[in-house]
Amino acid sequence: MSHATFAPLQQSNAALAFRASEQIQANDPRGRWSAMDIRLISFDSVIHKLNLPAEWDIAYITSTGGMPQYIIDAYRYIQSVYDGGKPLHQLAVICGIICAGLLPNIFCPKLPDYRKNERQYTDFARALDWVARDRKGVTWAGPFITMVSGFIISIYDPSSPIAARINSCGDLNLWWAKHTAKGINAFLLVCLGLASIETPSGFRSAKWNSGGTYGGFDAVRYLAGIKAANILHDKHFATAHALPAMTPQPSTSKRKARDWDNEEEDDIVACSSVGTHRKVARLN
Repeated sequence: MSHATFAPLQQSNAALAFRASEQIQANDPRGRWSAMDIRLISFDSVIHKLNLPAEWDIAYITSTGGMPQYIIDAYRYIQSVYDGGKPLHQLAVICGIICAGLLPNIFCPKLPDYRKNERQYTDFARALDWVARDRKGVTWAGPFITMVSGFIISIYDPSSPIAARINSCGDLNLWWAKHTAKGINAFLLVCLGLASIETPSGFRSAKWNSGGTYGGFDAVRYLAGIKAANILHDKHFATAHALPAMTPQPSTSKRKARDWDNEEEDDIVACSSVGTHRKVARLN
C-alpha cells in the first residue's frame, strides 16, 4: 500500500509566505480589503485604507438596463476620486457598512400618530424601528455598501456630478427613484444621524435645495455642542452664524401622519457636513 508523503518544510515555508503576503496587503494603504470581513468590529485595522472596499462595485449601477448616463457618471466619479483619508469618504463607507448590517431591516415603518413638537422631530425619527419590506435586492451587502456610500458622497461633495446637477436644477427623478427603492433617501440620512428634520413635512419624499456656508459649524454643534462649535469658530475651523431664538413649544399637540400632507411650507431636512449645508424640499 502506498502512502502519501509530505514535505513539512516546504509546506511551512508556503504558509509563512502566504501569511507574509496577507500582512503586506493588510498594511498597504491601497491593498484589497473587505468591509464584510472586518465589519465595524475591526474597522480600526483598515482605518489607513485609501481605496474602496472589495464589495464596492460599479457593476451594481452599470449592469442595470436603461440606467441614465448621469447616474453612471456619478458613480464613476466616486470610483475615481475616492480617498479613504478624507473624513466624508470614510464616513460614507462606514454608513454603507451599517446599512449592510441592518439588512433586510433598512426601511422605516409606517408612521404612527405624532405627538412631538418640532424640536423633537429628529429624535422621533431616529427612535423609529428599522423594518423589512418586500423589495428586490435588499439582502445583499454589496449594493448597499456601494449605493449608500455613493449617495452620501454625491450629496455632500460639492464637486460631484450630482451636486452640479442640483445646482443647475437638473432632473434627478431617476436618481431618487433608483435609491429610494432600496430605502436610500434623505430620511435614511436622518436615521443615520447625518441630517435633521426642521418641519413635519420633512417626513415625506424630498429633494435637495441650495446650500450655505455654515455646515461645519452646524455639524459640530449637533455632534459636540455649541461650546465646541464656538471654539472651532474662534480657531477658524468653522464659520459661526446667529442661531434662532428657541420658542417653547407645547409637547402635547397631537399631529397625525395625514396632517403632514396639508403643510403649505416646504418639507425640510437640513443636512450638514464640513463646508456644506443643504436643505431638502418636497418633491412636487
